[in-house]
Amino acid sequence: MYLQFFRDYSYVYLSSSVIYEGVQASQIDYYMGTNQDGFTQAEQANYQYLLEIPPEEANFSSSLRNIMENYTYGTNIRYLPSVVSVFNIGSKFINRSEKWGIFLAKYNPSVSEFLFGYGPNQLTNYYFDHPTKYNYGLFLPHSSVLNYLIFFGLFGVLVMLFFVYKNIFKTRTDTLSIYFTLFLFLNFIKSDSLLYLPNVILTITIINFNLFNQSKDIIKKIE
Repeated sequence: MYLQFFRDYSYVYLSSSVIYEGVQASQIDYYMGTNQDGFTQAEQANYQYLLEIPPEEANFSSSLRNIMENYTYGTNIRYLPSVVSVFNIGSKFINRSEKWGIFLAKYNPSVSEFLFGYGPNQLTNYYFDHPTKYNYGLFLPHSSVLNYLIFFGLFGVLVMLFFVYKNIFKTRTDTLSIYFTLFLFLNFIKSDSLLYLPNVILTITIINFNLFNQSKDIIKKIE
């Protein structure tokens, strides 16, 4: 069914689907004109042309501009898709191209904000710091990983992942905990569920599931 569905899309579109949605969400002030079919350069996904528009008129966020530059001018290996292309294709499979495109259009952090985040549960700067076509309502990234990137930055996300990795793979041999944690992590890539307390408690419980078995062993020894 997936193969049948994706036969309707070209590889060029799939490999830039998030970028395309991000460009459509951006508030571009530059007059681009249209072709004979009435499509602008943005609608034709001419990213090289878009990158040549003066930054103050293109109004692209720093994150969207960087990923566009990587996609357009980055190193390409023949027959091997780039990381950006894999990210774009994967987002289409899990129906997140539009949501993540809007995220890229909005996410315009400084270097310190990218590294350390805006602060826990602080979405104000993310929402209103950079104008887009979606500066109204609640447009979440639909990804717990991206939410935590907004809150804690790249450094914070990597620290959390390190401690989870250390707790799961370095200090225990509980296979069930590993399976559950991997399942939850894959879900968190495409779900906002870590914004809600019950899911946070469930995740902490699963990560520390091995402690229950250790407690049972201690009780048995005492008995």
